[in-house]
Amino acid sequence: MGTSWSVIAHSPREIVDPKAVSESIAGLLATLDGRLSNWIDDSEVSRFNRATPSTWVPVSADTVAVVQAAMDVSARSGGAFDVTLGPLVDTWGFGPGGARAAPPPDREISGAGSLAGMTRLQVRDNPPALMKSIRGLGLDLGGIAKGYAVDQVAELLQGWGFTGYLVEIGGEVRARGERPGGGPWRVALETPPGTAAGTGPVIPLQGLAVATSGTYRNFFEADGRRYSHIIDPWHKFPVTHTLSAASVIADTAMLADAWATTMMVRGPEHARDLAIEQGLAVLLQYQDASGTRWETWSSPAWNALLPEQAPTPGSG
Repeated sequence: MGTSWSVIAHSPREIVDPKAVSESIAGLLATLDGRLSNWIDDSEVSRFNRATPSTWVPVSADTVAVVQAAMDVSARSGGAFDVTLGPLVDTWGFGPGGARAAPPPDREISGAGSLAGMTRLQVRDNPPALMKSIRGLGLDLGGIAKGYAVDQVAELLQGWGFTGYLVEIGGEVRARGERPGGGPWRVALETPPGTAAGTGPVIPLQGLAVATSGTYRNFFEADGRRYSHIIDPWHKFPVTHTLSAASVIADTAMLADAWATTMMVRGPEHARDLAIEQGLAVLLQYQDASGTRWETWSSPAWNALLPEQAPTPGSG
C-alpha cells in the first residue's frame, strides 16, 4: 500500500511464537495489497480496471466488502466519496501512471473525468464479483483500503488471543483494550504544517478507530499554486478550499478512513454540515478566509466522545 505499518499488542497468556504473529500480519497485508491496490498490475482491482464492460469480474470477499462500504459512504455523502476516480487521479499525477510537474491539459481532465461515476459500478456478494457499465471506469480504493487493512489486522490479533492492541497503517489507527501498564491507548493527531509547533491533540482510544486525511502530504506545486491529491469529483480538479486536515473517530478504521477523505473533499463548511447530519465524530483543521489564522472545529459526536478535546471557537 506504499506505506508502513506497526502493531503493539499484549495478552494475559503467553503467545507461543511472536515471530509467527508478525509473519501472519505481513502475509495478510501482502494478500490485501494484492487484492485492493491499483498500483499492482495483477491485483484484483487492476484486473477489474482493465476488464470489459457489462461483464462480472470475480474478486475476493475483501474487495466486495470494501467496495460495498465505499458505495454506502458515497450515497450518504451525496457523491463526495467516489472510488471510480481512478483514471482522473492518475491523470493528475497521483496514481500509478507517475507524478506530474504541471496540471494536465483540460481535454485530458475532461476525458478522464467522464469515465467516473458510482452509478456505473455494480457489486455482487455471491459469488463475489464487480461489474462496470462503461469501458475505462477504474477503481482507486486509496481512501478506504488502508482502513480496511487495519480492521483485518485487528481481527487477526484477536484470533491470536491478544486482549490489547494498537494497529497503525499509514496513520490510520485502531485500538482495543488497554495499553501495557493500564489505561486507554493514547494517540497524538498530526497537525498541518504552519500550525502551532508540536503535535495536535492527544486522544484516548479504546475500542475505536481514528483516521486523518489531509492536503499537506501528497501534492505538487506549479506556478506558485499547490495541487493536492484530494480530487473534487464534481469539478474534476484538486480541492481548493482551506481545509487542511480532517480526523474521524469511528467503530472501524475503514469507515474512519473513508469519512476522513470525504470531509476533505467537502471542505470546512460542507464538512461541518455533513458531520452533524450523519452523527460523525469529526475534527477539522483549516485556515480562516484571510488565510492567516488556523482554526479547529469538532462535531457534537466528537465532543461527546472527547469533551476535554473540544476546541474553543477560533482556536488553532
